[in-house]
Amino acid sequence: MFNWLSNIFGKKNENKQLNNFDSSIHFDKPKCINCLNCVRSCAKYSVTFLETQKDSSNQKIYPISSPNSKKDCIYCGQCTSHCPTGAFSEVENILDVKKAIADKSKVVVFQFAPSIRVSIGEEFNLPHGQVVTDQLAQAIRELGVDYVFDTSVGADFTTNEEAKEMIEKISSGKCQILFSSCCPSWVKFVEFYYPEYIPNIATARSPQMILAGLIKTYWAKQKSIDAKVIVNVSVMPCTSKKYEILRPENKVDGVQMIDYVITTRELAKMLKEKSIDIAKITPKPADNPLGEPSGAGVIYGASGGVMESALRTAYCKMTGKCLKNIEFTQVRGMQGIKVAEININSKKIRVAVVNTIPNAKKILAELKQNPSAYSCVEVMACPGGCVGGGGQPKPVNDQIIQKRIEALYKIDKDKKVRIASENPILKQIYKEFLKDDAIIKKICHTSYSKKAKEVK
Repeated sequence: MFNWLSNIFGKKNENKQLNNFDSSIHFDKPKCINCLNCVRSCAKYSVTFLETQKDSSNQKIYPISSPNSKKDCIYCGQCTSHCPTGAFSEVENILDVKKAIADKSKVVVFQFAPSIRVSIGEEFNLPHGQVVTDQLAQAIRELGVDYVFDTSVGADFTTNEEAKEMIEKISSGKCQILFSSCCPSWVKFVEFYYPEYIPNIATARSPQMILAGLIKTYWAKQKSIDAKVIVNVSVMPCTSKKYEILRPENKVDGVQMIDYVITTRELAKMLKEKSIDIAKITPKPADNPLGEPSGAGVIYGASGGVMESALRTAYCKMTGKCLKNIEFTQVRGMQGIKVAEININSKKIRVAVVNTIPNAKKILAELKQNPSAYSCVEVMACPGGCVGGGGQPKPVNDQIIQKRIEALYKIDKDKKVRIASENPILKQIYKEFLKDDAIIKKICHTSYSKKAKEVK
């Protein structure tokens, strides 16, 4: 890993100005105006990794990570969301993506995360929370991309597999907590700070990873395309998704499934460079067969969406029938911690939904005292969930995030299929491809391990 912000302000290193850590976040010292928004946001939303230190002239205060700190960054990118000058920003992959698009020997496939459809419009002067799903898909095509898929379909597969794990935990009768697994910053947090809870993280891969695996296996075979020529690009609301794709545990048969991750802001920049205006474009939906998600897949972008999606499917699987009123409103909203009790087949399931790491610490402290406090816990590192992710449009505040959340639930309400396991595309792929435990494990599941300090 890269040494980042650790000893870069001493006399010997005063000329070192540009620094990356891992593949996610970039710091450009000359742009820093010492507002310390980054330090405050790291403390408010994350792990207080960033500290302050005066430069060698003892005049300016800069953000740093102390080389003696026992803390490690989780790549959530909240520092980039709250930096007014761009001193903190995502590590851009725009040039790599442009080269791939220009290479006619490649088949370039984009997927876009659930929350992007209700946030990217802000970059084109549309109202906060404006839904632009089909405009977004067509805008991406006009960059020269060959195919566009919806990561929310991947979320349906994550839900199906995570619901299986939820049912297994609940049915075992043992005191076993199941943690959500689709937020890589949360996963890294557990692996570094609370490794004793690693066995409790669901092994279901995140939506972007499952969809990417299906693209380079199932879909490639269906289209008679050599997987080696496919360039998979994910548009994500999150800087830590850049980190996630490089985890060796997420390879399939030794192959990296996603080649590049770009943030919402990066995609907006690419579109503007080509004078592609989402506000004016003629909408066209994402491509089939990986372009039509259930409503449950779309709400993954909001805090509580993963839990609600899993509960909808778990109820169907445990009872053999699906609820008519499938809205678990108890787990919705901007609150840092939401607790609910759900009864399924006379089994009482107590769940918690958490957003931001300081709130996750509170739940973990509670579990230390009472290991049976919850059956399932969803954690998102960013405020409000992915809608408030570190790669989303700026400026951002709770009111803007709330508008994005409301839009996602409106999409869900208008969907004909609102339960992940009932998505016809999902059923078809399980029937044709995900036929046995071995292939399901290969495509849909991953593993975790205790992490040493990476940013030193």
